[in-house]
Amino acid sequence: MSSVAFALVLLHQVPSFDLFSQSYDNLFHLNATQSILETGNASSLQLRTLINTDRTISTYPAGWHTAAAMICQITGVSIGVAFNALAIAVVSVAWLPGIAWLTSLVVAQRQRTAGLCASLLLGTAFGFFPYALLIWGVLYPTFLAYALFPSGLALAMLLAHVWLPRWAPAVSDQVRPWAWNDRWMLLGLAAVWWLGAFFTHPRSLVSMVLLIVPLVLWICARAIAVAWKAGGARRRRMLWWLGGAFAFVSVAAVAAVLVVFRVFHVASRPVGDHLNGPQAQAVQTVWDGLWQVLTQNALVGLGLDMTGPLIILAIVVLTGLVIAFRRSDLRWMIVAYALIAVLFAIAAGSNSDMTKILTGLWYKDRYRLSALLPLLGVPLATLAVLRIAALTRWPRVVALGSATIVAASGWVGLWAPVGAAAAHEYRLENVKTTDFVDARQIAFMRQVADVVPADQLLLGDPWDGSGLSWLYADRRPVFPHLNGQWDPDRLLIAQHLDQIESDPAVCTALRHLNVHYLLVSTGEFDGGDPSGNKFAAIDTAVSQGLFTPVLSDGESALLRIDQCS
Repeated sequence: MSSVAFALVLLHQVPSFDLFSQSYDNLFHLNATQSILETGNASSLQLRTLINTDRTISTYPAGWHTAAAMICQITGVSIGVAFNALAIAVVSVAWLPGIAWLTSLVVAQRQRTAGLCASLLLGTAFGFFPYALLIWGVLYPTFLAYALFPSGLALAMLLAHVWLPRWAPAVSDQVRPWAWNDRWMLLGLAAVWWLGAFFTHPRSLVSMVLLIVPLVLWICARAIAVAWKAGGARRRRMLWWLGGAFAFVSVAAVAAVLVVFRVFHVASRPVGDHLNGPQAQAVQTVWDGLWQVLTQNALVGLGLDMTGPLIILAIVVLTGLVIAFRRSDLRWMIVAYALIAVLFAIAAGSNSDMTKILTGLWYKDRYRLSALLPLLGVPLATLAVLRIAALTRWPRVVALGSATIVAASGWVGLWAPVGAAAAHEYRLENVKTTDFVDARQIAFMRQVADVVPADQLLLGDPWDGSGLSWLYADRRPVFPHLNGQWDPDRLLIAQHLDQIESDPAVCTALRHLNVHYLLVSTGEFDGGDPSGNKFAAIDTAVSQGLFTPVLSDGESALLRIDQCS
């Protein structure tokens, strides 16, 4: 039921299941998946060489793209269908079971069944996740990584419970005394989880650390309290441990400062010159961000596209926070939730240097931070629902009914804004405006395969949609993304193609890449590159009429490059 609700809320206004998000990042994701289908190479060590063509090793997590390519190979569907189906599958088999498992560890033993059912319903009622990351960006690898986080946090809690039973928070599993082999098995599962999460999106593991740190600090605080109360040798050992921990933290802090100076090149370039892209720009005040967290009013698109307050869900989550505060073993969840909320609020509401330093590991991206809130919000909301139900004569029935009402209120509140935002991103117009492609350009590209030989690369300015020729013409584009670290041949073509008749190096570069045709179309994605046209020579050469028209429909054209024959 929850998975169906998720799919309907996200895609009910999208006219066709094979449409994909026409957003900046998705051009890379589409071509990366097509590359895996064409070459069979799904190595994360080489996936980024698609756009870092001057290297033989350039890493990018290939988990999402590999799974999508497998769906295409097994079923024969398009990449657009595979992406949408995979999003639903990830929510169904990773996010929802994981969040149910995590929730089962924080509710009372007698309420586990009701808690499992309630958390499954509530798991898709938040706008911050799983919806926002599928509209903004679009951030597929991050979405996949975050869907694994509930199971990772559950493993962390169980590890603490079985290895540090005297200090760790109790869990509702009421597990039998773990044999040593069981403990090592659990440690092995955690290692497998971290390995899988690393190949899903290694940068996202910073978010997992952010969630675990409050739990670790809570365990340390309990251990210190117990040792101090015991006195004697235990207190002295604790003081030695504290001294060592202080030294470690001091070294780590110095290392962090050095990393900041190195990453941000502070010595030669101010911090303020970094993280100024659309994802990092403040779009509101810090107080607006905190209010959005309190009211569950999620940002779901560029600028200030929001879901609107989800009042019932917000009240339930706040009630869960109060319940967690009254349970000493769950107070770490409050700290973690507040920490995420503050980081989100400053990322969305401040452009200060300190904000960039604190949120730089998330690219100062408000969506990457706010998407962490439901990971704790679902268990907190479930605690509230179960506490209310416990006051009645039929706690399980009331818990399930209450969770259904709360979840339904979330789905209803998300229905229109999420649907509209998704329809805007997953659209295919008949006339191109600011999208990559429209229906007419796709139809034209399908004709290109009849003219351009299969072994040739197809030249074009990726900002006009030609970067999608691999999907629709089955011809690999010279420039498969809007930006990249291109090899010398590609750079020469991008910057000097208009000098083809006077500079023999241009023809040499074209021959090296086996390029004989140029695909052009009207319009540019999102109005063009805000940092300046890096493919200006291609556009200039076309406007000068240097090449021979082969096909044209008035909007798009295929041109033959005869100068290098």
